[in-house]
Amino acid sequence: MEMLIKEARVYDKIIKNKHYRLLLDTPMDFKPGQYIELYLKDKFGHLIPPRPYTISSASTKDFLELYIGVINQGLYSTKISKLKKGDMFYYKGPLGETLLDRIHSKNLLIVAFGSGISTYRSLIHLIASDKSYNLKLIYINSHYDDFFYNDEFYELEKQNSNFAYYSLVTKEDSSKKPKELFFEVFSKIENKDDWNYLISGPQKAVTEFYDILIEHKIKGEKIITD
Repeated sequence: MEMLIKEARVYDKIIKNKHYRLLLDTPMDFKPGQYIELYLKDKFGHLIPPRPYTISSASTKDFLELYIGVINQGLYSTKISKLKKGDMFYYKGPLGETLLDRIHSKNLLIVAFGSGISTYRSLIHLIASDKSYNLKLIYINSHYDDFFYNDEFYELEKQNSNFAYYSLVTKEDSSKKPKELFFEVFSKIENKDDWNYLISGPQKAVTEFYDILIEHKIKGEKIITD
């Protein structure tokens, strides 16, 4: 059965217009890693082909949170950046498989670059509150202003002993490189084969860290990339 296109309104725009909350007509029951197809209208009022955006909400609520980076001359992101509170969105979802179906360990190391964190935010909140999991997060950005949910993750770390959070700024802090931070965390992991490794961000960074794990004898089936 074809999923219907639903209406939603902009509830809030925060973090330099890159984090949107859509106010939904009904709460959405979604799982970590799922996404929506987001529709906008052209100047004639016709829906234009949709774009997929990962759901970054911390939990299921009456609003849906998305991270949408504005790309120069990008059709969708440019239009979205001009939307105001109360403006209309259209969406279809949730769609796609959940990350939980791809994870086969209670031990997780997440490496997220930039907006790639949106893929894992809902998962991080879910897993951190479950003491049967052991979760480590490495979050890497070019600039301090590019961090999203930084304070949120530090607070989550304080509240949950099974969650360890590491952050790094590459352009404004030359004290450490991404691979140095990764190996600092990775080297302390015991029984490395018992972990799942999740990587998200620009393709070049994802490929580089995937290859690093393979070089260190981690099986490809243990690595999840987005």
